[in-house]
Amino acid sequence: MSVSSVSLGRRCAAVLLTVAAAVLLVAAPAQAALPSGSGWSTAWRYYAANSFEFSATLPGVAVSGYGTDVGGTRAVIATVTDTAKDNRCARVELWGVGPGFLDGTTICVGGVSTTIGNLSTTFDGALYVNVYRMFPFTEDHDKYTSVYVPSSKDDAGLRTLNTGAKWSYTSGTAFSYEVRRSSVIVSGYGQHTGNERSAWSTVQKTTSSLFGCSSGKTTGNVSGTVSGTTCAANGFATFHHAGLDGYITVQACYTPLVGSKRCLATSVSEPS
Repeated sequence: MSVSSVSLGRRCAAVLLTVAAAVLLVAAPAQAALPSGSGWSTAWRYYAANSFEFSATLPGVAVSGYGTDVGGTRAVIATVTDTAKDNRCARVELWGVGPGFLDGTTICVGGVSTTIGNLSTTFDGALYVNVYRMFPFTEDHDKYTSVYVPSSKDDAGLRTLNTGAKWSYTSGTAFSYEVRRSSVIVSGYGQHTGNERSAWSTVQKTTSSLFGCSSGKTTGNVSGTVSGTTCAANGFATFHHAGLDGYITVQACYTPLVGSKRCLATSVSEPS
């Protein structure tokens, strides 16, 4: 065989290997990873029978506030801060189910704070605190989360000390959460690998009563759900799911022997 024939054969083999590698890459694309969750959090809780507080953060954005709640009739006030000197703006909106938009502001100067809301405008429905990281001079945003405080108008049990919910990212890929109301706490932690999210949870029955059951559940936005229940006095149960997706809803419920089942939930945002 001539030298030129050998060279030609080697070139053909190299071309075939290149084509095969390209086919494999097309057939098995790399899994896209979720963005970092560092700097993401929300929280709210009742710190008195007629008062609650709330907060939320995104990279470059922070809001904290409080509200009054007298028999389900509420009023809220909050402080918004642009926490980073970058090319983004901080925007927060307060919405009440019933009256709709209550107040809002956009800040584009790092380190500057302003107050929104007031204690003279009242409403009876749920509260939404919508938090955005905005592009300047536009109505577009690249990051968003929300605090949801359900109405207590028909659920007086919400107005109990330390009833509330919270979650936060402890690193770029790991987060923790807690939802609590009378007689039940659901707490746990999770992480994302690629675009898949996992959650490990514990439900606690926080009463020594021999009657009634506490339950918890985590659910993915599109697919995946798992739950646990305990009826023992001061009992607990654990549950885990490794195939959750999107935002994760964490729910805590208590079912007394006599009376209605009462639940509370929060959604752990998926970073963007």
